[in-house]
Amino acid sequence: MTDESEEALVCRAFTPGAGDLYVIAKPGSFSDPDYTPGRGSSHGTLYLYDRSVPILARAPGKIAKGRTLEGPLSFATFTRTAAALLGVTPPAQAMEGDALTAPAAPP
Repeated sequence: MTDESEEALVCRAFTPGAGDLYVIAKPGSFSDPDYTPGRGSSHGTLYLYDRSVPILARAPGKIAKGRTLEGPLSFATFTRTAAALLGVTPPAQAMEGDALTAPAAPP
């Protein structure tokens, strides 16, 4: 899915039964009726800065030092990688993703 237009993003965010009104916030604005100061915020807008979350991982021997990936990763890849780092079996839905773990290069 490469269409990043407002219309396409709203359509992809739609959940059946969610209602008939979708409010698009002005870029840079914030609205969350459940927001509690000091408790973070939500990722509730269609803008990329609000939809993407950088991930930093340090796992000596499990992730190669200095590895950098650019671009979005699927939830399946994130989940499968987290499961591998934790040593647990990933859920079946995550099996389509890649585990981004690999032995670190020898010193």
